[in-house]
Amino acid sequence: VSQSRYNCRGVASYGGMLFEGQRTNSITNPRGDGGTFNNNSGPTNWSIFSASGLNVHMVGRGTSNGLPYVDFRVFGTSSNTFLVYAMQNPAIASSAGQIWSSGGFVSVVGGSLSNITHFDFSIRETSGASTVHSSERSLPTTTLTRRSFTATLTGGAGIFPAWNLQFLNNAAIDVTIRIAAPQAELGAFASTPILPPVGTIA
Repeated sequence: VSQSRYNCRGVASYGGMLFEGQRTNSITNPRGDGGTFNNNSGPTNWSIFSASGLNVHMVGRGTSNGLPYVDFRVFGTSSNTFLVYAMQNPAIASSAGQIWSSGGFVSVVGGSLSNITHFDFSIRETSGASTVHSSERSLPTTTLTRRSFTATLTGGAGIFPAWNLQFLNNAAIDVTIRIAAPQAELGAFASTPILPPVGTIA
């Protein structure tokens, strides 16, 4: 008879098998399917909120360690200090007081981090004070690493899960960022990556 134990997230583990509660990834295209390479667009339902004088080109797509990813090259001369790339547009319906967890995997796969100060994943509220909740603000590495965070919403209406770069103004930027398996779910912690079937945007 196997014994069960619970970790700090309240997830049961039976003899090495993980049992998690039912969750929904509200990002409808976490595989990053669709879209056009090498122009200022991106996967289906993903969109740039602020290009900040830079080009943001989708330049690659594939799988790493079983995780589907999209590579974005950010290059040019900045005319501001930030870039916001929504991983879900239109916004996800939400309500004030709800607890959401979000994030994804990130790494640097080309170019340089020169003039870039940090990267983070965020949830951007669409109403009220348009509050922004974010993960740890630091530079990504060449190792694909998951970042996640939990936030209690202060406004209602909707949220945009996004990834963000912050950089120096009037600076030359040229870096390629890999984003894999982004997630936004209603709950107090980030669960195992939730993905639709291959070739399905759902």
